[in-house]
Amino acid sequence: MGVPAFYRWLSDRYPRIVRDVIEEEQAYVEGQEVPVDTSQPNPNGQEYDNLYLDMNGIIHPCFHPEDRVRFCPRPRAHCTAEQTNSCCRPCGGAQRMQQPLAWLCASCSAAS
Repeated sequence: MGVPAFYRWLSDRYPRIVRDVIEEEQAYVEGQEVPVDTSQPNPNGQEYDNLYLDMNGIIHPCFHPEDRVRFCPRPRAHCTAEQTNSCCRPCGGAQRMQQPLAWLCASCSAAS
């Protein structure tokens, strides 16, 4: 079972696990980004134990963007800082929105 099929199975079987969340706005002081304080209670009014991320849906668009020129024209080129940062941004955003208490699972399936 691939990651999308697992998500579909999980959300069909347990539909209450899929929820809309509130994301705290990023604050800036004198042009500097101030990190979101995750020690405060979750702004969604509910605490979450686990966060599951489908890394395929995050990584693939970073390396094969539809709206930008490809970062790596050669198939074996090394990752650039911009590619790495573009993969980390959505992960950090999801973590800040949900603020899981116990477990963060980032799953990726490999091509065979």
